[in-house]
Amino acid sequence: TDSTDSSANQELLDASKVELNQKQQLLLQLAQTIAKLEQQMQSIVDQGNQINKRKDAVTTMDDECPLCEQHIDQNHKHTILDKYTKEREALLVTYQEHKQTHDQAIIQRNTTEQVINELTKAIQAQQNSLQAFEVKKTQQDSLKQQLEALQQQQQAQSTDRKSTR
Repeated sequence: TDSTDSSANQELLDASKVELNQKQQLLLQLAQTIAKLEQQMQSIVDQGNQINKRKDAVTTMDDECPLCEQHIDQNHKHTILDKYTKEREALLVTYQEHKQTHDQAIIQRNTTEQVINELTKAIQAQQNSLQAFEVKKTQQDSLKQQLEALQQQQQAQSTDRKSTR
């Protein structure tokens, strides 16, 4: 039964190590996903800032286009501002979607980190248990050898006594 316990403990340890490896791979994937989302979100913010600058430029410009010097009436300015407003609103929707996905990935990362910490502790405990088992088994084997040697010695002495009689 000792060897059965040892192999069962070793199997549990091996399974825990496999699970730990899988969780560490997931953690790496989540870190990459989070970094990518953060880049995309920053890009969206930058685009939104550019749109705001263009809106401000349209709002403050005279009735003449600074590029082509054609007359621009209030109706045309309003059309351009509406276009920029719609672009910015679309960016905002995309940003919110990315932010939601980002926040979910952060939660999953934190949960995965907790699982990794628990698995690491469990693996350490399993390794300590296996080492303690091996030490006890070695001690037991040593005691068995000593007992066998004593039994042989006792048998030899008993044989010697019979032959001297």
